[in-house]
Amino acid sequence: MTPNSEPRQAHPAHSTATSDAVSRDAVGRDAVGRDAVGRDAVGRDAVGRDGLPLEDLGRLLLRIALGGVLFAHGLQKYQAMGVDQVGQFFTSLGIPAPAVAAAAVTVLELVGGVLIVLGVLVRPVAILAAVELLVAAFTAHAGAGFYADAGGWELPVLLAVSLLALAALGGGRFSAVAALTPKIPALLR
Repeated sequence: MTPNSEPRQAHPAHSTATSDAVSRDAVGRDAVGRDAVGRDAVGRDAVGRDGLPLEDLGRLLLRIALGGVLFAHGLQKYQAMGVDQVGQFFTSLGIPAPAVAAAAVTVLELVGGVLIVLGVLVRPVAILAAVELLVAAFTAHAGAGFYADAGGWELPVLLAVSLLALAALGGGRFSAVAALTPKIPALLR
């Protein structure tokens, strides 16, 4: 701080002061139970200025990106390569039951990608897809090094870790089954 400058004021969103005419209890919660960043007592979604739940928006963006990538790779296996050719590739990698594995991976990526985008069965599908991508990273990509442009394991591991994060977070409220969410066990959301 220079001698002629005034002290910096904290941004209201980062301030712990209650001079904004909102009374807060001893733990900093307002009358509806939200803290200064909009989380309720159990830590649910921060809310932006327009009332949009930011965590659910983040989950939706993750679902669109990850589900879209899965679907595109499944479509590539089904249309461009063909499941038979994928099975032959799996044979060269030493994957057991390569024809069955090729069909299963193709269906997982096609159908699972759509389910993730829609927010249906996000956790189980994301976990299955993450396992599939980790297998791909260690079988098909490991010998090519790290970088994706050389066929390395960078992209499948990044996608797998992102899918595991999505599985931990769940699909969120912006989904095709949002109205049914209370009736669906948490592990299936």
